[in-house]
Amino acid sequence: MSMLYAYLDTAGYVRQWAPGPNPPAVTGLTLHALLPGERMSEYLRMVDGALVSYLPDVLLAEVQAGAIADANADRDRRLAAFDRFTYGGVLYDGDARAAVAITLAARSAALDLMLDGAMWRVFDNTDVLLTAPQVIELEAAMIEAKARFVAHHHARCRELKAAIVAATSAADVRMAVAAASQLPDFAEGAA
Repeated sequence: MSMLYAYLDTAGYVRQWAPGPNPPAVTGLTLHALLPGERMSEYLRMVDGALVSYLPDVLLAEVQAGAIADANADRDRRLAAFDRFTYGGVLYDGDARAAVAITLAARSAALDLMLDGAMWRVFDNTDVLLTAPQVIELEAAMIEAKARFVAHHHARCRELKAAIVAATSAADVRMAVAAASQLPDFAEGAA
């Protein structure tokens, strides 16, 4: 059976481990042979003669950086969820595939390649006949709706990140993130 030793710093925190019966001495660290029931794990400290787990101190800057990265990722997920918009009181598909089809149709209409208009399948899978000028207006409506959707989520993300940066503790960061998650979502374009 092999012994396992913990190297402790002057405050009692475990800094490294060594197996074997004769571990080498390390300057500035003291050895502690693991006792029965003590296990090797991250974040251990000697307290009253026993190794106990502790939660590591996390710098506020690290908490803020993580929360900002999460806010950016959430914003990007929300932006990717844009999938519908309204034109003429009718709901149309607005996802990436539909956007390409609408843009192509609008360019065709602008080049007078769509003389009879187009039969367009809308969000609820019914068909609507659009004239060439309406197809061009459809593209403009899609661009406007997506621009509003994007602007809304970018503004919301900027506000959250400003609150995160202004936080003076990890608890304040958690409160800012929790408050932002309770805001209602943008209606148009949401899945």
